[in-house]
Amino acid sequence: MRSDIELPNNWEHDLGEVIKLGLEFVGAPDSCEISISFVTAIEMQELNKIYRQLDTKTDVLSFPFLEGPPQVQNHEGLQWESGGPPMALGDIVICADLAREQAEKYGHTFIRELSFLTIHGLLHLFGYDHETPDDEKLMIEAQDNVLTKAGLAR
Repeated sequence: MRSDIELPNNWEHDLGEVIKLGLEFVGAPDSCEISISFVTAIEMQELNKIYRQLDTKTDVLSFPFLEGPPQVQNHEGLQWESGGPPMALGDIVICADLAREQAEKYGHTFIRELSFLTIHGLLHLFGYDHETPDDEKLMIEAQDNVLTKAGLAR
């Protein structure tokens, strides 16, 4: 782990629970992998510039490993074909600096903000988006569902 990025105590356990609940929510296979990295604001701005052509900071980026949505999405969750080796789903990159600032701004804990960004990034890996009002509504409902189950409701 990087020594220049401070994370809250028990972050691995807490975010692990959020990921577990998120994977259950979308109906992911039992055997899958997701990578989470924490970066500084400067590093995140550079990633955003390279991958989204936006020269600005952002709080979370997702990089799905599978081309296109890897699932059939419906309002009940996602359907997967079972069997086979562990499925590598993608990378989630979180800006710890912005997460800390946003936690203070919104009046909640750092771990709650990291949890929100984690589930937000995870849902992007599964094809959720917020480009249209309907898509945004589905994504917010999914985020709220998982965070409520994790005991981190707004």
